Amino acid sequence: SREVESMKLEEWDGQRMPSAPAGWDYPMQSFWNERCKELKNAGYLAKAVLEPLRSYCFAVKQARDAQEAIMKEGYTIEQIGTKGQTYTVKNPMLDVLKDANKEIQYWSARFGFTPLDVQKIPAVKKEEITMNLLK
Repeated sequence: SREVESMKLEEWDGQRMPSAPAGWDYPMQSFWNERCKELKNAGYLAKAVLEPLRSYCFAVKQARDAQEAIMKEGYTIEQIGTKGQTYTVKNPMLDVLKDANKEIQYWSARFGFTPLDVQKIPAVKKEEITMNLLK
């Protein structure tokens, strides 16, 4: 029906994979490319998912950066108060990591990147593929 057709997302044209956002370093570009390939192979790569995918990938970058900072600085850091006194406080990157992980969980579930989601994807039998090609 027309109503169902109008609800379909515009699929990616398949000519080229969408480019990673400008300014992203090589590891993040590679991560973006992997996720795009996974979505394309699952039949979910569409223009409408690129912005949410960008949010997901950015959260992964935040988590990686926060983890790196925590490993370097530790779970607690020294801060200097207004009167010059030194305080030991929780590393603020722990909160960045916590927030990034919430975003990652949210978007992972939306895109089907979690192990549980992958288990839900039905395996396609070889003969089914052959039969579909013959139609």
